[in-house]
Amino acid sequence: MTVPTRHNDEVAHRRLMANAINRNTLYPAAVTLSTGQTTTTVTDDRMGSDKIVVLTPTDANAAAEAVYVSSSLNGSFILTHANSGTTRAYNYVIIG
Repeated sequence: MTVPTRHNDEVAHRRLMANAINRNTLYPAAVTLSTGQTTTTVTDDRMGSDKIVVLTPTDANAAAEAVYVSSSLNGSFILTHANSGTTRAYNYVIIG
């Protein structure tokens, strides 16, 4: 859906914006990376192959870690990271 930046009818414009926001409401969730492995699969029904995951580290170990989404699937995504013996925790949101 394309939301216009200008609209002749202000009420209609506000309604379009509200609908766009409601469809893309960000509900955060948490994930802890698997220890002793280089990938962690996160199952989340909201995920789709056309969506984006944004990660935020919630501890010092996670802040120092290089992690990325290596695969986006319908219902899950895979994080790739270093093999570590320490746990690393993140919050994430799915956009799209």
